[in-house]
Amino acid sequence: MGRRARPHIRKVRECVGHPAKEIEAKISDEVWGRQRVWEMKRDTLFTLMKAESVAVNVLLSLDAAWEVTKTQPPEEAAVLQTKNTALLAWKAASVDFDSARAQSLIVCGPNVEKQINAITDRLRWAANAITKGQIKFREYNKQLFQERQALLDAIRKELAPGH
Repeated sequence: MGRRARPHIRKVRECVGHPAKEIEAKISDEVWGRQRVWEMKRDTLFTLMKAESVAVNVLLSLDAAWEVTKTQPPEEAAVLQTKNTALLAWKAASVDFDSARAQSLIVCGPNVEKQINAITDRLRWAANAITKGQIKFREYNKQLFQERQALLDAIRKELAPGH
């Protein structure tokens, strides 16, 4: 009897062990999936913040170009070249930021989306106002700093464990 019972016990162990392995694999897949989503958010948001930082620096250069050429005749070649170079740099930085923004909006929650949209509006408004001579960057910098801080806070919450 002892020898005949062994195959039966073996079958019971296999039946019990098989679902346990499936459960273990499912849990591992879920954890792996969450980790991948988190990594995608992190990478996307890091790209966004890098592009945002470049855009802000280029915006500062745009302001400097307009400020430096303010006292010179607007039709002078050097003035036109300085402004054109600054505008082209702004357009390139703006395109890079918009691309990073679009990717971020796909993977992030509503709080980050709200802050991304707010800083996008600020950057665009500032570039437009600078080129029209309506503001100087240093006067606008405090508001922009507040928007940037709000975005960083929202990103930290988005990437926090358990979010």
